[in-house]
Amino acid sequence: MPAFLHALHSGRPLLMDGAMGTQLQRAGIRERECYEEWNLSRPDVVLGIHKEYVQAGADVLLTNTLQANATALARHGLADRLHAIFQAGLRLARAAAPAGFVLADVGPSATTDVNEIDAIISAIAGAAAAPDALLLETFSDLVQAEKIIDASRAALPSVLPMLISFAFSRHGPKRELQTFSRYTPKACAEFARGMEVDALGANCGRDLVLEDYLEIVAAFKAETTVPLFVKPNSGTPKPDGESWIYPHTPQVMASWLPALLKAGVRMVGGCCGTTPEHIAVFRKVLDQTDQSRN
Repeated sequence: MPAFLHALHSGRPLLMDGAMGTQLQRAGIRERECYEEWNLSRPDVVLGIHKEYVQAGADVLLTNTLQANATALARHGLADRLHAIFQAGLRLARAAAPAGFVLADVGPSATTDVNEIDAIISAIAGAAAAPDALLLETFSDLVQAEKIIDASRAALPSVLPMLISFAFSRHGPKRELQTFSRYTPKACAEFARGMEVDALGANCGRDLVLEDYLEIVAAFKAETTVPLFVKPNSGTPKPDGESWIYPHTPQVMASWLPALLKAGVRMVGGCCGTTPEHIAVFRKVLDQTDQSRN
């Protein structure tokens, strides 16, 4: 069993990092800049953010590659830099956490074009710094997810763990939890079971609170036995001049962790708006949980 999966099944909750985009905004990235391109032009900043999360106690880092795909990069005139961006992203995360775990982060794209998907997987396969797992993050559409998983299994080592995380919000008159493409947590869990992924999660999501994530986790557990993980936003942001203010403090978000762990979550982290300060408080809660078990 790969080391990452062994840790995920060990019974000790793993701590993921927080938001990369939020930290790049703090570092001065402009609104229409390509966040992933900073792997090449400002590697010192990206490396520094990764190191801040490691110092805060994160066991698991995500590469700065969420929107590293031809469609997104073409909007910045960077489609030909896909391989370089992924390779730099993996190298920087590994340099920050040589003893930790690094997940190659792949986000949703506006296309299901096989050539574009193959280019993403080829970039990961050709990187000198190999990831510990592949994470499909903030997904909504199951068709696109299936194409990426199939391409990954055809081109990447068979032992590389595969994780997928979906973003949910409340939709319709019944305020049902669904992805943007209107898939329920139950449908996503059935998909994950059928595709034999190694872990299933929920991240991002608009206006979600602890009770929403507990409902998602319960729906997942009813359909699959794989490890579950959660990466909530720090609330839904509100504009404040040229910046955005996220409402949930590190203490508020950390107060969710005991209930999530009790519900069966094996790995936690933070999505939009979360910072090294959030992760440091998460670390204290997880360490206290470990001590109470011993």
